[in-house]
Amino acid sequence: MKQFFVLLSLFSCLALSAETIEKITIVSLGGHVSNRAVRSSISLRKGQTYNPQRISSDIKKLYATKQYDSITVTVLKTGKETVELTIKIRSKPIIRSIKFKGNKIFSVKKLSTKLLVLKDGLLNDAQMAKDLEEIVDHYHKSGYDGTIVKQSLEYSDKKVYVDVIYNIEEKYRYKIRRVEFIGNKSIRSEKLQELVKTKASKMALYTPLPFGFLKEEKLQEDLDVLRDHYSEQGFLDMKISKVQKLYVKNKVIVKIYLFEGKPYTISKVLINGNELISDEKFFSLLKLKQGLVYHDRLKRNDWKKIVDSYQRFGYLDVRVRPILKVNSANKTIELIYQVKEGGPSRVRDITIVGNFRTHDTVIRRELQIQPGDLSDRRIIDNSERRLLNTGYFESVNVIALGTDDAEKKDLLVKVLEQNTGQLRLGVGVSSDSDFVVTASIQESNFDLFSWPPKGGGQHLSMNMQTGEESQNFNINYIEPWLFDHRLRLKTSLWNSETENNRDWEEQRTGGSISLTSLSPFFEGWRQTFGYKAEDNVIKDIDPLGYSAAFIAAEEREELTSEVSFGMSRDTRNSIRMPQNGYRLSFNTSMQLEDIGSYMDLYKVDVNYLHYWPVFDKSIFKIKSSLNWVEAIDGDDSDIKLFDRYFTGGRTTIRGFEERNVGPIDFLQEEPVGGRSKFLATAEFIKPLYRKKIFGVLFADAGNVWADSGHIDLDELNVTLGFGIRIFFPGVGAVTFDYGIPVEMVQDHLDDNPEFHFSIGNLF
Repeated sequence: MKQFFVLLSLFSCLALSAETIEKITIVSLGGHVSNRAVRSSISLRKGQTYNPQRISSDIKKLYATKQYDSITVTVLKTGKETVELTIKIRSKPIIRSIKFKGNKIFSVKKLSTKLLVLKDGLLNDAQMAKDLEEIVDHYHKSGYDGTIVKQSLEYSDKKVYVDVIYNIEEKYRYKIRRVEFIGNKSIRSEKLQELVKTKASKMALYTPLPFGFLKEEKLQEDLDVLRDHYSEQGFLDMKISKVQKLYVKNKVIVKIYLFEGKPYTISKVLINGNELISDEKFFSLLKLKQGLVYHDRLKRNDWKKIVDSYQRFGYLDVRVRPILKVNSANKTIELIYQVKEGGPSRVRDITIVGNFRTHDTVIRRELQIQPGDLSDRRIIDNSERRLLNTGYFESVNVIALGTDDAEKKDLLVKVLEQNTGQLRLGVGVSSDSDFVVTASIQESNFDLFSWPPKGGGQHLSMNMQTGEESQNFNINYIEPWLFDHRLRLKTSLWNSETENNRDWEEQRTGGSISLTSLSPFFEGWRQTFGYKAEDNVIKDIDPLGYSAAFIAAEEREELTSEVSFGMSRDTRNSIRMPQNGYRLSFNTSMQLEDIGSYMDLYKVDVNYLHYWPVFDKSIFKIKSSLNWVEAIDGDDSDIKLFDRYFTGGRTTIRGFEERNVGPIDFLQEEPVGGRSKFLATAEFIKPLYRKKIFGVLFADAGNVWADSGHIDLDELNVTLGFGIRIFFPGVGAVTFDYGIPVEMVQDHLDDNPEFHFSIGNLF
């Protein structure tokens, strides 16, 4: 325990005149006290004027070093105007050893890694307490909940050294065999099991893997979760009667006994303080009404609807307080919404902070609200989402601030920028391609016209992929706000050479440019005008796989020159991992000899993708596409290989070989592509481990037809299967799919299942 003494002689206490320090003596009362270290830590010096406040300050400095147990200062008057100071110090003891007793589960080496206080260091009370807590936590987190750890000290004769001893009473740990709920009638045991973290794991039960143990702390947290869940469902009297643990060898069965009680119902719903919005309008918003069982989630949703109904009119300061009057005897609740409306406001100023790289104009152009506008919370929130969706920011928060004018609000836009540049080097392999090496560089917040070239909201990327059977390179540039208007310019250049899943070599070199804007006719839709020019080479067709006539017709170099128009609508809640919403697109394109193409033709492409959230945080997804190409005033047979459709394989119809579904050369039974295509996929995606591992059940269907515009839904090849997705940060996804053909409408297809996989980043 620290001691703090300043002893003044009677003469020094009565003296009124300033005295000079004649001598400072440092005396060690025990331990390792360095005279030099003490003097360097204090400001007192021989010849200085004696000042009690300075002594107090120096003692605090010495204690702050955490090296000393006690410090005593004695002041002795040695002359009429001189004093002598004696500083007596006891050092903290040095840790001579750290011992563990009773530990059998964890080694001394393992436990020592948890310590802050080490051998040959000074004893530190605060760090010792943390060390004790850390060792106890280590046992408990590993499932040894009953383990008791006590800390003791053994000093040497003069307390110069100390031995730290941890006495450990280890308890056994048990794997959870099962968790049972007894007494629950209104909520299924399966639902309760989903809520708690204390649960059995088959993998843990039947393997020596170190998880799946009963942890008392987690169990107590789960009991609180159960109480809260029942309360939210209206069971306000719910109690947990007891928790029973049945131990069988190294396993434990946990039985949780519940008393549900009766659910409380709403006896009356009242709204007070509303003037802007009528009672009739209010009650039309509410889902939790008189006679219904109380449900906390419904109450929260109703509260939000009431607040939103005000804030859309600029009433940002509205306060709505739900009051519950509980009648335990009748098992009823009277629900009162107390409203304090405030008044409407308009936006005065908008200030942006946190954008060290991103230009102000890039942020302001995404805001749907401007100075002078009504402070509509919906528009403010939409602006916040738009900024977040740019990908430039880790977080965005738009805060409405009060001003000296009650009818004006200032908006503070706080952004936290994130890294937008990426340099990636990697490898990839899949069932439909060879081993490839990839490299890419991209900047999604690029600025072509400033240095350093960042902050302009433009996108620049360069990608390269090389393997034994394929080489690809492309460069893309996007300006999302051309001429400061919501007009998206995209330009691309590419060169690719591939023999993957082909009996010929295919080369494509080209470029494209497109402009995308919001549709003036259809709300929520985007329209795109584009142009593409591409040089296409087909060569080295395998003479053993195709007829001479086919080779003569297809082995050549041709130029395609194409104009296109498309429309799309995207309501998905996320681009990377969507859980709900859809994307629908229509695209038409024309190749014309008048603009340099090898022939006149047109293409139609329709794509649809939809996500729905379903039970257990799972996702149901459907995807379909319809495509056809047709000659304009010409022969469809003149449409070359690079303009035809191929399907089958990992990304289209799993369960069939790559590009093997569709028309074939009847002499050699090799795919030749078709002029019409239809694909449909349904997937059930269930998370298996956090957001890293997902299981998939799928059904794929589709076909390619030789004739243009010929789509026959009675002629679909169908497969069923399952798969798994594993996501690794910075690496990409590892995907495995096993597809089983169940319907084949073409004779060359067989019913042998196919295994598909991909690893790494494949462009």
